[in-house]
This record gives sequence, C-alpha cells and structure tokens, in this order.
Amino acid sequence: MRDAFNNPVAGVSVTFAVTAGGGSATGTAATSDASGVATVGSWTLGQTAGANTLTATAAGLTGSPVTFTATGTAGAGTSLAIASGDGQTATVNTAVATDPAVIVRDQFNNPVPGVAITWAIIAGGGSVAVGGGATTDAAGTATVTSWTLGTSAGAGNNTLRASAAGLTAVNFTATATAAAASILAKNAGDNQAATAGQAVGTAPRVLVTDQFGNPISGVAITFAVASGGGSITGASPVTNASGLATVGSWTLGTTAGSNTLTAAAAGLTTVTFTATGNPGNATALALAGGNGQTVTAGAALATPLTVLVTDNNGNPVQGVTVGWATTGGSMAPASSATNASGIASTTWTLGPTAGAQSATGAVAGLTGSPVNFSATATAGAAASLAKSAGDNQSATVNTTVATSPRVLVSDQFGNPVSGVSVTFSVTGGGGSLTGGSQVTNAGGLATVGSWTLGTSAGANTLQASVTGLGSVSFAATGTAGAATQVAVNAGNGQSATVNSAVATPPSVIVRDAFSNPVSGVGVTFAVTGGGGSATGLSTTTNGSGVATVGSWTLGTIAGANTLTATSGGLSGSPVGFTATGTAGTATTLALVTGNGQSATVNTAVATDPSVRVTDAFGNNVSGTTVTWSRTGGNGTFVCAAVGATSCTQSTNASGLATLVSWTLGTTAGTNSLTATVAGLSGSPVGFAATGTAGAVTTLILNSTNNQTTRPGTSVASAPSVTATDAFGNPVSGATVTFTISNATGPGTLTCVFLGLGTNTCNRTTNASGVASIFAWALSTSGVPTLASPTLGRYTNTVSVTSGSGSATVTAFAAWSYASDVTPIVTTSNSLTASGGSCTGCHTLNWGTYSSITGNSVDDVPLGCSITKITVAFDLTNSLLYRKILGTQPAGCGTSMPQLAGNPLLTSTERNIVRDWILNGVPNN
Repeated sequence: MRDAFNNPVAGVSVTFAVTAGGGSATGTAATSDASGVATVGSWTLGQTAGANTLTATAAGLTGSPVTFTATGTAGAGTSLAIASGDGQTATVNTAVATDPAVIVRDQFNNPVPGVAITWAIIAGGGSVAVGGGATTDAAGTATVTSWTLGTSAGAGNNTLRASAAGLTAVNFTATATAAAASILAKNAGDNQAATAGQAVGTAPRVLVTDQFGNPISGVAITFAVASGGGSITGASPVTNASGLATVGSWTLGTTAGSNTLTAAAAGLTTVTFTATGNPGNATALALAGGNGQTVTAGAALATPLTVLVTDNNGNPVQGVTVGWATTGGSMAPASSATNASGIASTTWTLGPTAGAQSATGAVAGLTGSPVNFSATATAGAAASLAKSAGDNQSATVNTTVATSPRVLVSDQFGNPVSGVSVTFSVTGGGGSLTGGSQVTNAGGLATVGSWTLGTSAGANTLQASVTGLGSVSFAATGTAGAATQVAVNAGNGQSATVNSAVATPPSVIVRDAFSNPVSGVGVTFAVTGGGGSATGLSTTTNGSGVATVGSWTLGTIAGANTLTATSGGLSGSPVGFTATGTAGTATTLALVTGNGQSATVNTAVATDPSVRVTDAFGNNVSGTTVTWSRTGGNGTFVCAAVGATSCTQSTNASGLATLVSWTLGTTAGTNSLTATVAGLSGSPVGFAATGTAGAVTTLILNSTNNQTTRPGTSVASAPSVTATDAFGNPVSGATVTFTISNATGPGTLTCVFLGLGTNTCNRTTNASGVASIFAWALSTSGVPTLASPTLGRYTNTVSVTSGSGSATVTAFAAWSYASDVTPIVTTSNSLTASGGSCTGCHTLNWGTYSSITGNSVDDVPLGCSITKITVAFDLTNSLLYRKILGTQPAGCGTSMPQLAGNPLLTSTERNIVRDWILNGVPNN
C-alpha cells in the first residue's frame, strides 16, 4: 500500500479471496505492515490441474482488487486406462484403423503428462510402431504410431499391452481377418492314371488362401477340361470354410495319353491337374509301313515292315506279340512285340529270285489279321566309277571351264549301269556348279551341268561320287584378275610412347575384285591426326600386293594418332590406321581432390583423397607406385581392402591414385597424410582433415554426488555433467536433459538464474562439453503421510540423458536440528498459544549434541525404563519421541506436550522429530 507520493502505508485492511480453481486460503484478513505489505497466511491450490486465482482487495484504492495466478499441475499417475483403439478388426498384416491410445490420470482424475508407456505385442505376432506413444502428452495420453496385426486370421487373436511403472497394465485386442484371395493351389487329385474313357479315382480339389496361407471361403472356382477330350461334372463349386473346392467328377478322353484339367478363379493364377489315360485291350491289327518296296535281289528292304495294334478306341496297345512269315527270303526277327506306340516291326531280306515277293504279319483273334506285304527284287548292281572327260583345264577366276566334267558307271563286268545317282561337288578353290545331282543314262554316263572356278587364284577341284563306289576328282587352275581394292595389311591399332615411332610400320595390301593380291600399284601415305610424322610416304605394292610406309613417329599428346594410305580409284581408299600414344616417364605428382575436409571422429571423409601422376608433356601416367603415409592423427586409410597407416597404390589409366577411404582418428582435431612418389616434382602431396566429436555416448558427473540438505532447499553443488562421444571427446552444442525421477520425490530444478522451478531442464553443452543447471531443491515426497524413510533421509534423484549417454545424481533430504527440531520442542510451534510443547513443562538443555543424547530432563520420573532423551537411530529407546507420540512405558510420565490429556503436536511435527532421530540425532 502506498500513498499518492509512493510512500508505504501501514495499517490498511486487505481482504484476500480465492476466485478460481477451487482451492483455499488462510489469513485472508490482513493488515499492511510498516513496509506497506499485507500477506495472506497460505494459499492451497484446488484438486483440478490448471489455473487458480486469488484476489487482494483494499476498499477505495487504485489497483484494487489485485489478482494473483498460480498453476496446479497433475500429481503422480495412479491409473492407466484405454483411451481408444480396443476391439478393432483389420486384415492380417495391416494396421488397425484407429491407433491404440491410453490415458494416465492422478488421484484427482487429472491427466498426467510425461509418463513412460511400454507397448508390447503379447499375442498374434504383428508389430507396433510406438513413435510418440512412448510418453504421455500434455493431455495425459500416449498413442502408438500404428499397430499392424499378425499374419494369422482369428477372432480376437491379436493382443497389445500398454504398461507403466507402478500402474496396472491394460490390454488391447483385435481380430485379424484373412486378406484377399491371392493363391490358388492344387490340394488333391493331381497326377492320376485311369483307363482312357473312364473317370479318375480322386476328384481334383483346390485350396484358396491369402498370401499368408489363411483359407478363403466363398471363392467361385471354374474347372475346365484343357486337353485330352474328357468331361467333368460339378464344374463350378465355391470354396468352403476351409478354403477347399472339389470338382464333381473327371472322366478322361478316349485317346490314351495325357489329359489336363484347369481350375481357375478370378484374379488368381490358374492351376492345372494332369492324368494319364491308359489304353484298353487289343482288338485290331493294321498295316503301318514298309509295303511295296523295291530292292536288289538278296538284299534287305530299306524300311522295316511294321503293323499297328489298337484297342476299341483306336489307342495303340503295347506288348502284343506279332508273328512274321514270307514266301521267299527271311524275316528278322520272326516274331516281335508292339512298342509304346502299338508298333511291331521286322526286317525282310528278299530272296535271290527277281520279281514279286510277299510276307505276312499276324496276331490270332484280332480284326484285320493277317496283314499282307509285297516287295520287288531288281537284278545287277553298279561296281565301278571312272572319269570320262573335263579333267586338268584352266580359266580366269570366277569363269566357267570349257568342258563340263563327265563320269562313267559300270557293273562288275564293265557294262554301263543306268539310273545310278551321281553327286558332283566342289572340293577345292571355292567355285560353284550347276546340275550337281545327275543320274547315269542308258550308256552309264553322268555329266555335271557347269563348273565355275572360285574367286581365289590357284588350284580348284571337283569331285564326282556314287554311294558304295567311292569318288573321282577333277582338277582346274584359276588365274587372277585386275586390282580393285586396297585394305590394311599390318600396323593398325598399335601403341607407343608419345614422340616415338611405332614398332611395325603400317602397310596395305592391294587385291582384285576377288581379293587376290596385285603387285605394282602406287600407294601414298599421309599423317592425318595426332601431330606425328612419317617417312617413305610414296611407295608401290610388291609381289605380294603389299605397300609399306618407311616409319611413323607419334605426336606428344597421349591418345589417338591417325595415318592414311591412298591409292586412287580403288575400293577402300583411303585406308585409315590408328595408333595410341601412351604417356612417357612420370615427372610430376599433383593433388586432385580430398584436401581440407572435416568428418566425425572414427568415420570416413566424404571425398577420398586423390593424386595424379603426369609425364613431361602433361599426359596421365598409369602404373606409378604412390606411397600413402599417415602424418597426423590416429586414423587409418585403405589403399585396397584393409585399413592401414601406410600403403602403396598404382596409378590407374587416368594417372590417378585414389584411396578407397580415409577414416579419421578417434581424437577430435587435425588428421593428416601424404602421398609420395620419389623423384617427382610436387612430391610429397599433403592432405589435412579435421575430426569433429561424434554423438554423445557418455555423461560424466562433474557435481558432488550423494549430497544432503534440508527439504525444500537446494543442494550446495547443482547437478553438472560433461558429455563425451564414444572416444572421450567433449561434445559441444548437445542437448542434455535433467529430469527429476517421478518415483523419488517431487523436488524442483531451476534451469537458469532467476528461472522458475520445474521437473525437467534442457541445457546445451558448452565448448568443453559441460552442461549444468542453476539449482536443485530436494523434497520429502509427501511426508508425513508416507512411511518412515530409511535412516531418516529422503532419497531424491535426477536422471541426466543426452544421446545414448545417461547419468544419475542422488541427494538426500534430511531435517535440521537447529532449523526444524528445536522450534518444535520450544514455544515456536503449533502449541504456542497453549504454552508451548516440551518447554511448557520442562527446562531443557539444548545447547550441544552430547547433552540432548544424554538424560538431561530435569524431572525424569522414577521407575521409567527409558533413560535417554534421544538415542541415535533408535526410536524405541528415545524418550522424547515416545512421549510426543504418547507411547511411553508406564512410570515414564504423561505424553508431551499435554493439554487436557492429549498430545497435540501435528503429525508433521512428530515425524520431523522421528526422522531426525533415525538420521542419528545430528547437531546440524
């Protein structure tokens, strides 16, 4: 309260009132003190998390009423419940439509954020993507990113469990339904056999499933005969609950052999059943082949005699024995069995008499038996073959000889034999002929139509042959024509060092229209590319048709060089030659890529270091050995396949030597290496790279651990950590999260100077990798309603996380003798208005630690079995605690303090004394 000149005003009445949030206040009627300040006694927030408001009203004053705001936060979680996503149905191996969600509430039904939720598949397989559902959000809910069901269909067969420490877990169930039909498979009735025209023993059956093998019912199946000519019944069944569909029946076709049946369903791959139709009993015999042949008397027929045995459907029957007989000659064999095609055969050798001869094949009891065969025997056979005309001629290449070659065929007595087939064929020189197949005339003569010699100058040969008589050969000589073309002879596609001559001087060959070499033809050579030079540019073809340049010296630039050879008017002119100039001796080493990079420690740089080797003309030099060496840092590099600190490497076709990789050392800072080729200009070439710290893996505690302080006050050394990577390098700029453990007391963290209290702080590490908070105030976690703490201390913990690193800071809240215990046993306590507690009746010496642990009460009753006011760690034998609790033994007097016979200290005051004794009655 101030006057018009801003001076504090005492004695002004102020009324405080709770206006929102449902809380309560004490000392609501206050009066301003000498500093003009009026203070409410206390303000207890309501049970619903959110905004609370309190007003202070002073009648007639500017600014009245004044409004105060406070935020009520949810307490610890006490219940876990399903929010949404239970009892759904989805196709196997797909996600349910509604992502499962849970909600955590405190004892007043307020949603609790920040609670860690564990999701686990406990039935049905499948998978769950947790995502942000690992922790409850501001509304107290945690929702998984997705829940994908397993691959087995079934009612309620998938279960997902959500759990949180200290809370009863909840289960979500879901029903997986089969996916769309995707597989049609044979289930029964494949690969059977039956008599042709009869039904198979097992009706074919198919199974329809989805991609995971779940049976699909209600799928329409269409069975159809695909081959073999049979028939079916029940062609359009529908799959039952087991996904099965069966055709009514399948009768095979009347033709023996393969039968096929297909089963199809819309959108699915058709399957095919096979069955074999077997022939029935033999019923008929018929002529199959070998009748009406002609052959020399005493010889075997070229084609065996064959008959066909069939059943009543015309199917061939195997294994039936056929008997053979003849009126002249012989049969081999005299009887034979039919094969798989129903065929039985024999060879018939005719008798010595020329003319008609007959034979039979028979099977008793078959229709058509016996079968009759006939054959004709001819007399005389050719015995010799001889040249008659047209041998040893000559002509220009690719022209016809003057006399067509002719032969004579005779029998063993020298008589001409007509009707003998003679085959003429070119056997040398590459020529051609007409009328190559001739038959001897009545005079035993056969003449080729014509003989054109080949296109290559030299010998040509022609052969006339008769089967069984051998052959005779005719000779002719082909002479070359005029020159028409020029082509490469030698020296093309060479390579040589730049500025030097190729090993083989280029040469061309001149030929006629049929590629025969031609001598005496003029040829001119000329350099056309690469900058080189040549000698002996004008020359003439020799006796082999070849013309050669004197020499060819390549240019100074590595790569292609060209030379032409020209002969006017000839096809192929000019002729082109190419040569490759290769780099000379290496002279220079230079850096190409990979210098000045940075990468995380123990990882490879993005660009592999590379150097180039060149010769005196700047051409890239391959095959030069480059030595790589580490000169700084503790990294490694790879020349081929193994990491090393030094290695050698040969330059490639582009003159490059490039490391496979360079992995920086584990210590942040400078790494360096060199590439060296002794004696080259620019050698060695240096590379440098900077290793930066990796991700945080370790948090090292800087602050004092296991500190002790009063509840509601801050520890002397606020939590501080150093973040390092996997190799101990400090990591700067990393986010470090300090979080009070929900299970160890709701103390508060102060992130920065003048900051507000919170349960979580996110701090960023400095250049030394250090992250700290300003203060940590401890809590008793609900005393006096909780059970006695261990040794009278309340454990508080802060978990610290960053990256994959974590640390835990522990501290203990303990009551102070001077600040907490002494006021209780003096008049400064809840009984001040009634004369105080202990000092209301007793004179106590509270000066030192030793006096309070001894029997310092001035009127200890006679006969009291407890002789000490306090005994460290012992509540039973501490008379002070027993009397304020009202459990003292007989003879030890009445309870303290006493008013109308009842102990009147509050439970909080009694428990502070209790905890101080359990902590060893320290003089703190």
